Amino acid sequence: MSGYLVPGDEGFYDDNQFMADLAALNGQLSRYVLRLLDADAKQAEPVSASDEWAFAETLQAMADRLQQRAERRAAPDTPPALEENPTLRRSSNGRPSERG
Repeated sequence: MSGYLVPGDEGFYDDNQFMADLAALNGQLSRYVLRLLDADAKQAEPVSASDEWAFAETLQAMADRLQQRAERRAAPDTPPALEENPTLRRSSNGRPSERG
């Protein structure tokens, strides 16, 4: 795959799902940074260590998927194969929560 997938290509759905997951992760990352800034300004409780560990796992899973996508794009004869989507969940306070 030397560029982007188009409808009908094998892996088109998986690639679109990855982009949607990446967009959701972008929102989580924004909320995480804002939460850190609020905590620094003493306007919110800091993010717990367990929430940070869980978020780090989610970030790593998405980084792995992005690397897989780059490898597929660099090798046009390789069939697309994304790993299972990581669970992107938030706790009730908007912070990333542990995957389960």
